Amino acid sequence: MFHNNVKLKCSPLCGSMVFFAVLSGCSLLEVKGSEDVVRERAQERVDALLNKDLKKAYEYATPALRGIETVEQYHARVAGAALWTRGKVLDVSCAENSCDVKLSIGYKILRFGLAESERVFEEKWLKVDGQWWLYHKI
Repeated sequence: MFHNNVKLKCSPLCGSMVFFAVLSGCSLLEVKGSEDVVRERAQERVDALLNKDLKKAYEYATPALRGIETVEQYHARVAGAALWTRGKVLDVSCAENSCDVKLSIGYKILRFGLAESERVFEEKWLKVDGQWWLYHKI
């Protein structure tokens, strides 16, 4: 049974230890910044395109684009990704509600048989309703 008249005593040293324990516990809870979230989402989208998972790649497009363009129509927008052989997010730089993403994409050159090349692409990601989405011109 709990008694209301029980008092706990804590010395200044004890108080400091509790403060630092709470503070160190807070540092263990990682809060992802915008750059980290966008880097992860951009890489997931690239991986989906590399795996020919068009439906999953489409899910990263802004709600506005998905509201007017079907998955089938989106296919024409990303048709070149069928030749991609590798892809990696190189850099992410964010402002308040937008991020610029640089991607390195390896791709096959059909004209030269099995030859491959590499190109750096830039994308714009926008924060809409608390989530990050790839922006495409409509």
